Amino acid sequence: MARLRLVVLLSQALLLVSTLASGSEPGQAPALSAAENSTFSRVIGKAFQAPLVEADLDSVRSVCQHYTTRTGIRMSRAEVTALGDILTLTYRYNVELGRCLLLSLDSGQPFVSKAYGELAQQMVATGYARKGKIDADRSLLVSTARRTRSTNEFGEEFAPLTRGSILASNAHLETVKPNFDKIAQVLGAFAN
Repeated sequence: MARLRLVVLLSQALLLVSTLASGSEPGQAPALSAAENSTFSRVIGKAFQAPLVEADLDSVRSVCQHYTTRTGIRMSRAEVTALGDILTLTYRYNVELGRCLLLSLDSGQPFVSKAYGELAQQMVATGYARKGKIDADRSLLVSTARRTRSTNEFGEEFAPLTRGSILASNAHLETVKPNFDKIAQVLGAFAN
C-alpha cells in the first residue's frame, strides 16, 4: 500500500511538472520530447528511491535547457511557486495520513486528525487528488484499525498494513521531500 501511495504521488508529480514545464495549460504548449520525458522520469523515479546527487540535478537542468531551447518556453516564477506548493501540500497530506495510520493501528480505532481532514479537503479542492483517492485513504484508516484487508480507489485489495510497513512508508517520505525541493529549485533557476 505504501508503494502504491508513492506511485500515485509520482504520477501526480510527473503530470504537474510536465504541465508546468510547458508554460501554459495542458495541451496548449509542446509536451516534453521522448528523450526529455525519459530523462526527467528517470530522475523523478530515483527521487522516490534514494537521495538525489548533483548528476541527477544536472539531468534536470539539461531537460530544462533542451526544452527551453526547443520551444522557447520558460516557466514563470508563479509556476515554480505553484509547483512548490503542490509538492508541499502532497507531502504534508501523506505525512499526516501516515501519522493517522499509526494512531489507528495502535488504538484499534480509526483516527482522523483535524490536520488530516483539512489537508484532505485541500487536496480535493485544488485538484491534486481525486475524491475517490481520499475516500480510499479514509477507508484505509478503518481497515488499519481493524487489521483487515484494504481496497484502494481502483478496487485493488491489499493485505492489512503493519506497523513496520507504515513506519517504512513514513521514512521513505523523508527521502522524497528534500528531493522534490531540489528539483523545484533547479526548475526555479530556469524561470522567467
